[in-house]
Amino acid sequence: MKIGIIIQARTDSNRFPKKVLKIINQQPVLWHVINQCKEMNLDIKFINASIVNLFISMLPLHGDDKDRQIALLLNAYKLFYI
Repeated sequence: MKIGIIIQARTDSNRFPKKVLKIINQQPVLWHVINQCKEMNLDIKFINASIVNLFISMLPLHGDDKDRQIALLLNAYKLFYI
């Protein structure tokens, strides 16, 4: 069984800006989160959610070009499911 994990690694938080980049035990927080997921010994695929989100966020900008919207969706799908 494949499991998809999306780790939201925002850097623009108001309460704790750039939290995922803060260093704990000589490694950034994001490194610790990814390693904890890897230690679960599952068939895990890591996806850069910001890239998928970029493709999705561009859809309204190309409302007049359905072919381009389909291409953007297919790129997001490819990153997420392959």
